[in-house]
Amino acid sequence: MPGEAGLSRLSPFGVHTAQRSVAFGHPQSRNGARMLVDFRRQDQLLRVLGPLPARGTVVGVEQEWCVHGESGRVDYRALHDRSTNGLVRLFPGDPAAVMTEAGTVLTVDGWEAETVTQPLVLGPGTLDDLDAALFQARSDLHERLRPLVQDVRLEGWSTHVSVCVDDDHVIAVARRLRERCGLSLALLLGVGVSGVLIRPRRHRLEVCLDHLDGPTLHRAVVAWVGLVLMCSDTSRAAGWRSLPRAGTTWAPARERFGHHCPLEGTGGARSATRTWNEARRYAAAAGLPTASVDRLLMRRDVDQPRSVNPFGSHPRAPDLASRTRPFGPAHARWLTWDLVAWECGDPGVMAVVPMHANHLFVAALDAGRLDSPIKDRLTRHRTVPRDSMNKRRSA
Repeated sequence: MPGEAGLSRLSPFGVHTAQRSVAFGHPQSRNGARMLVDFRRQDQLLRVLGPLPARGTVVGVEQEWCVHGESGRVDYRALHDRSTNGLVRLFPGDPAAVMTEAGTVLTVDGWEAETVTQPLVLGPGTLDDLDAALFQARSDLHERLRPLVQDVRLEGWSTHVSVCVDDDHVIAVARRLRERCGLSLALLLGVGVSGVLIRPRRHRLEVCLDHLDGPTLHRAVVAWVGLVLMCSDTSRAAGWRSLPRAGTTWAPARERFGHHCPLEGTGGARSATRTWNEARRYAAAAGLPTASVDRLLMRRDVDQPRSVNPFGSHPRAPDLASRTRPFGPAHARWLTWDLVAWECGDPGVMAVVPMHANHLFVAALDAGRLDSPIKDRLTRHRTVPRDSMNKRRSA
């Protein structure tokens, strides 16, 4: 998974739903994370941008692909640099990750190629947007490999689905899923022989599955969203409270922190139905169509057609083009799916902006409304060259 930043490890998919601020800091500081200044306390900057919009719950999908050619399977590690030549590497947590012009992220995971969608806000049309994003990602990868591999063919290896969860709760949510849902997860998510693997990550909860596509992926996304949102509910009426504790044996994940169940038994349709009866309302409240999971468990047609997003296809790639302003250059220096960091000035300060508000920051930057605040911050916090600092100390 690319893009967990070097400041700490910033999540590709999740973002605190209450995060509506922009931060400024100095890229040459010893600890950039502590030098960031909360934008909410900067009255001048608040007057310029105004309150940033809240970001709803988001879902994202990663897919890993085996690359095959005329002579058999190919190690994608030997092809990645050439296939992504010319694309900027802005993800500090994964030097191999690049973002294409369409907003798809391509990276390497062992022998496999990995494509990652941008996070999609839950609501009507999410599955349509997800289809478009996944198709674009696979097509982009295939087109980049065609000149390098004779008779190139992509074979799905695995699929990871993530739903954003606050850091303060992600461990507890994973524990509730493990204790209350048990092996019914297997039936709801369409898990294969590899079992169920749940991994708490920064700002998100991830489930690792065999390769899924089309209707089976839709069903897994809807079920996973409903389950995660149910177990994130801390109210007295939370659906998970009515579920009995599942007597399922889980083991620590072999790679990274997480919970793995090898599926040595079966969860049973009755247990899965009861679990889904509680989780269904959460998926429906998020605007997702639940008919696919309903039909799987209840064996009856449910009149609930998928909604079509009237606003079009998958999200556009963020505007990260460099700019020149009166205070100096402005460059995008690193990004995750949560945040983008702009270096303003040379040497300058780092403006760390929530990704979903990047278009507002760029519009204010282009209109000149940030020139004066950034000039003022550069003047008050001008970085002293290290050579000059050493001369002062020796004197």
